[in-house]
Amino acid sequence: MPANYDFPVPTNPWWEVFPEQRVFDDLEPGVTLADFVAIKIGDINSSADAN
Repeated sequence: MPANYDFPVPTNPWWEVFPEQRVFDDLEPGVTLADFVAIKIGDINSSADAN
């Protein structure tokens, strides 16, 4: 998601489908900058036990 994305419901980030990609048209070489924030889903603290 873009680094400047504001969640409409900050207490529930899954309330809406947030943007996962950006499309750039008419690019000039060396001018593109896109800041993204990664979101890890799943076992975020490695505490899962498969047994």
